[in-house]
Amino acid sequence: MCRAWIVVCAFCCVPGVTLAAKTQVFTTSGFEKLADGEAVSTSVLQSGTVVPAPAVTKVAALEGGPMLALTCDAKATCYVAVTSPGRVLSVDAAGKVKTLFEVEEALVTGLALDGKDGLFVATAPEGKVHRVDLKTGKAEAYYAPEATHIWGLAFDGSALWVVTGEPGGLWKVTAKDKGSRVAEKPLAEKLWRAVAVLPNNKGVVVGSGRKGLLATVDPSGKAFVHYDAALEEVTSLAVRADGAVAATLVANEGKGAGDDALLTASEAGEDENSTARDAKNSEVVVLFPNGELRRVWRGKKDAAYACAFDDKDGLYIGTGARSRLYRADLKTRDVAIVTQVDSNRITAMARGPKGIMLGLSTSNALVTVASTTVKEAVYLSPVWDAEKQVRFGRITVRGDVPAGSRITVALRSGNTEKPDDTWSAWSAALPFPGGAAVAPRAQYAQARVTLGGDGKSTAALRELQLSWRPDNTPPAVASIDVLAPGVRVEALPSDEPKGRTFTVSARAFEDFAHKPLASPAPPEPAARAKQTFEAGWRTITWNATDEDEDELRYTAELVAENGTRVLTLGAALKDPFVALDETRLPDGVYRVRLTVDDTASNPAPDAARTEKLSDVFGVDRTPPSVTGKVTSDGKVSLTVEDQSPIIAASCGVDGGEPVAGAPADGLLDGTREEVAVALPRPGKGRHFVACRAEDAMGNLGRLVLTLDVP
Repeated sequence: MCRAWIVVCAFCCVPGVTLAAKTQVFTTSGFEKLADGEAVSTSVLQSGTVVPAPAVTKVAALEGGPMLALTCDAKATCYVAVTSPGRVLSVDAAGKVKTLFEVEEALVTGLALDGKDGLFVATAPEGKVHRVDLKTGKAEAYYAPEATHIWGLAFDGSALWVVTGEPGGLWKVTAKDKGSRVAEKPLAEKLWRAVAVLPNNKGVVVGSGRKGLLATVDPSGKAFVHYDAALEEVTSLAVRADGAVAATLVANEGKGAGDDALLTASEAGEDENSTARDAKNSEVVVLFPNGELRRVWRGKKDAAYACAFDDKDGLYIGTGARSRLYRADLKTRDVAIVTQVDSNRITAMARGPKGIMLGLSTSNALVTVASTTVKEAVYLSPVWDAEKQVRFGRITVRGDVPAGSRITVALRSGNTEKPDDTWSAWSAALPFPGGAAVAPRAQYAQARVTLGGDGKSTAALRELQLSWRPDNTPPAVASIDVLAPGVRVEALPSDEPKGRTFTVSARAFEDFAHKPLASPAPPEPAARAKQTFEAGWRTITWNATDEDEDELRYTAELVAENGTRVLTLGAALKDPFVALDETRLPDGVYRVRLTVDDTASNPAPDAARTEKLSDVFGVDRTPPSVTGKVTSDGKVSLTVEDQSPIIAASCGVDGGEPVAGAPADGLLDGTREEVAVALPRPGKGRHFVACRAEDAMGNLGRLVLTLDVP
């Protein structure tokens, strides 16, 4: 009678629902995901829609380093501060550029119009304020605070306000060479970065460069801190007519360092690879007249350098790393990407008579944002990462294409994280809604969407999808194990999948109708098997895996030691084991050849298979040969031979307790063994000595000897 157990097959590979080796889809939709792309000449709206952006018109190309200050007058003339060397340029409405002022110092850090044909100019590192007469072009030294760096200027109609680096302070200058430090104790900060005038003679607002403080100072000099930010540096301030204040802040790599650290960060705009600030967090806050302080924008990949209010409840925000112009709607609290300026940091911004003016510090240009949109807009998707080389299929565009407008899409691919010259060229443009794009097999891919129209209607992009499929990875066989003789494992039928009962109603069927068509199937139950002990049987098990999590099928063949097939143990098996009836086989040495394939999950051209041979194992059903003799004093000498190793030998007298034999070489492990058995000396008369030997396969050989004791 055999013993049996019902077991859960822990080593079984249960097929499950997986997309690892199937066609998969990259999807980009919604504001946050679309914002991860490049809005080259498009706007990304909070609603998750990409539309053509307002046209960006170059007003003038400028010579010099990064722009640190920009202001415009009512006559549509703008004044720009550039570095290396420090200069002040004027740009008239026609785009004509003129050098107004040049200083020996490296930087011009601040500008302020006095409303009387005068322009105040701040310089560093000498820490001087100059006044340029805009009619005559003559410049004169106006004021020198007790600081080496001046970082901001603002004029309130009667006094000039100056913020400085170390020792840090706010200075009020009422006339040439006449000024004093204001609110020294409350504003105990060693670096003040920005200053702006509040309307209605309510004083000024200042922002610091190390502690992230935003404070107001009233005309009497009383200071009040409204915000102590986690970010260290206020990079710009803007004030609306009703007194609302906007502040842009960044994390400063130079925290705790001197003014030179800030200078390095400012000049980093010249280096395309510099991430001194762009790699850190940034935010924009608005302080409303009622005292409410609200964060209206936050960037983890962008650094906000400049801002300006429009006249429609909006705040424009200019950033560095991704060269974006954002607009925060202060009424609806929506944020949109207005446009992205190609490879340029927006480091200065001002409202001019013709709209928002932007200072670009990579190409050194002054541009304006028009009220009309571009005729042909381009949007680049985020770079999609398949994590290994794959084949790309259809690219699909979803959006709105009214009559008179159009959308096309193209694809490129490569094997570097950022697109470079090693990537493929763009595929041929496909008309809306897309189709099969030709792009080389690669790990990364990117889509280019072009939106155009006749000027009367506007196309809109809402979603991009790219299908892809990884190359099929062949299965891997980690091990094949032949279990001990007598162990038999058989698969049991799986339990039927469990359902559920429900009350029949229109609502119930309606719920079923809205279930996704491709909803994943419930996981299959663990395989169940029965284990028994039966002489003549043996079980072979294996551990096979598939990187793609494909469903596997197994074919197990018994082969001779030389590889010749003897018989098929099982084909298209789902369970990773098979039982072998050894009684059908002649004695000998065998192997199991296992073939694993994933045809259940892949079409024939893509299916893969793997073969592996087990270690050799013996089939031996022949008992050991036992010969020997016994002496009158009870000493037995045995010779035991078999094709399998001998593991035990013993003898007993007249059915008594057997006595184990001692091998001549000290260890029972060979196929031929000389064994000595020392039996107790029996009494006089005839006795029968029964001996037996066992081989490693459990076969027993027997010998009966006669012992006559006189």
